[in-house]
Amino acid sequence: PMKLRLCALAASAVVAALVASPSVAYAGTRDRAPVRDAAINRVKTRCLAQIDRRQGALSELDSRIDKRANLSDAHATALKQIDGEASSGLATLADTIQAEQNGEQLRAECRQIIEGYRVFALVRPRARLVITGDRELAAVDKLHEVADRIQASIEKAKTDGKDTTKAEADLASMRGATDTAAEHAGAIYDEVIHLTPANYSAGVLTPGHDDAQAARDAIREAAHSGHAAVR
Repeated sequence: PMKLRLCALAASAVVAALVASPSVAYAGTRDRAPVRDAAINRVKTRCLAQIDRRQGALSELDSRIDKRANLSDAHATALKQIDGEASSGLATLADTIQAEQNGEQLRAECRQIIEGYRVFALVRPRARLVITGDRELAAVDKLHEVADRIQASIEKAKTDGKDTTKAEADLASMRGATDTAAEHAGAIYDEVIHLTPANYSAGVLTPGHDDAQAARDAIREAAHSGHAAVR
């Protein structure tokens, strides 16, 4: 009888534990839910703030593009189209993030803010390069005009019997440097406009930067030679 009672008590304890376990598990899950939701909301807040920051940068970039007198209409249109597509995509991504309740999915969506758009690594510096290239091409046009005026002055000086050998050599140097500047500045747009976040990697803008610098140096050289020719 004693053994039977002990067995009965043990069986009752096991049954009680089995019955109680789902309730305990549910209570544990219920208790963790607020913590999980709070963590998800914190991640959402940080990610949405990063999207807002990029939207502000895109808006500022559009304004800068509109104010650049030397930027060609075709180049301005292409840059603003890229900005518009990035802004629209980020807005859609913000809605997705706001509605997301799965932590793992949320982290993947937040990574897309950087990996899917590259606003600060690609979109904005690319626009600056294109703006710089067009500004340098505008300088090249002015240098051509100045060179033509110097040529006219040299011809007049020759007619007056003056020795223009040095001036002609300086003018030739000026024209050569101007052509070099035009070549480098003219290459920038095609080097960078096709780049996308998908084919982005460190250094993809380096050719554009190198050409911008080379054009800048050539413009300075052309200006120096032009001054020498005038003297």
